[in-house]
Amino acid sequence: MLAQVIVTLLSAAAWAVFAHEHAPSGWSAFFGGMACFVPSGFFALRLYMSRKQPSVGGLVAGEAIKVFGTMALLVLVIVLYRDLRWVPMLVTFLLALKTYWVALAVR
Repeated sequence: MLAQVIVTLLSAAAWAVFAHEHAPSGWSAFFGGMACFVPSGFFALRLYMSRKQPSVGGLVAGEAIKVFGTMALLVLVIVLYRDLRWVPMLVTFLLALKTYWVALAVR
């Protein structure tokens, strides 16, 4: 999850510096990454708290909560952030989402 936060911050900074519309692109990128790492953090916390009694059902429920949390955050960003720039948001969301694969490859 820390890697997702780092990727999000780097991507948001890059969009804020290099995009035509600096602030809206940077914030859109940050919100896109946040929609990925916030639910992941809650999922990791849930796994940590249930480490004494792990179960497949708990894992599935946690993953379902993570998916619905991600969708809810994306909807909130779309509805509430009026200066949304779709490309920075989606690119950063996908970068943060694919961070798992890079982390697994490094291990």
